[in-house]
Amino acid sequence: FPVTITATQIPGIANYLAQQWSPVSTVPMFSPTELSDEKNFFQALRKRIQFLMDNHFDFLIQLLYRLDIPENNLKSSIKTNGPENAAATITSAIIQREFLRNQTRNANNTDLWSFE
Repeated sequence: FPVTITATQIPGIANYLAQQWSPVSTVPMFSPTELSDEKNFFQALRKRIQFLMDNHFDFLIQLLYRLDIPENNLKSSIKTNGPENAAATITSAIIQREFLRNQTRNANNTDLWSFE
């Protein structure tokens, strides 16, 4: 992974992403096991991204735009890693973006993972 997220960050990222894709009610929520560590979370998120690619591609594009994933960087990464690995590439880009968003918020003393 280009960045390392901690076990304490995973639930916040998962909740944020679940809120973003709530319009597509067929995307399953994350289980506690899927949130247990970075590897499980990556695989769970990759499966959901693949589901969106297969069933709701237009929504996935909107989601990536809302998450502020740079289109040119993503296209380049998919080309480099191969289209067969697109879901994993997109998953890495999302995790990296959420990590950077968290770093920025922490630098400004706000809590990204609190949705109260």
